[in-house]
Amino acid sequence: MNRAVLLSLLCLPLARVGAQVIEAFPPVESYKGEARIGLVTSPARRTSVASGATAPPGSGTLSGAELYVRASNIGVYVRSISGEFDQSDQVVGKKYSLQEARLLIGSTGLSMEGGVARRIATSDADPLATKKQMLYRAGARSQWGIGGSRLLVSLAAGGRFANVKNGSTKALKFLGFDAEGSLLGQAPKNLPLYAIVGWRYERFDDPWGTNLRVEEQAGPFFGVGIRFAGRPELR
Repeated sequence: MNRAVLLSLLCLPLARVGAQVIEAFPPVESYKGEARIGLVTSPARRTSVASGATAPPGSGTLSGAELYVRASNIGVYVRSISGEFDQSDQVVGKKYSLQEARLLIGSTGLSMEGGVARRIATSDADPLATKKQMLYRAGARSQWGIGGSRLLVSLAAGGRFANVKNGSTKALKFLGFDAEGSLLGQAPKNLPLYAIVGWRYERFDDPWGTNLRVEEQAGPFFGVGIRFAGRPELR
């Protein structure tokens, strides 16, 4: 038998399977809007440096919820996570929480982000000495679909700022930055379910007003929830 004919016969079943996969997982590039809500968890690792001395690193799990809604050129992202670390120092403490809200302006290919966040940490030595901090964020986000699938790649990065007291006055100060990347998978057909996996990194310089201090958090994150994408009312 001619090799070309044999190769064609072998590839025919694969082509049929590929066509079925593409039909079940239409490309997400055509989506012009989405709405999702879900649960997220992140096994994180935290390190901190004060006056040149590095505190013992700690690990823990931060868990919470996220809400993401966007049309073609505007969107909103809200996240709330909290948890405890197994190691702490005299300032940060074990208990930690972060709540934030971001406004996105621009296309899904490149959106500018602006928002506010609140960080809370409780000291082990004195549970009443709870440290609260209001932060401002400015950054950018880019997301795109992988053709022939229902996979969505997202990258985001931004700087964090806060009004820091300096004597009798307050001034806006750069406190660090954050970055994350993720891969989201949508369930096939009409199932409005999604799963997401990614990596996040956060750095805070002088986060609690304790001079010459750096705090870092990093680790993977996972999430599941409900997602509607490409519906007419969101286009």
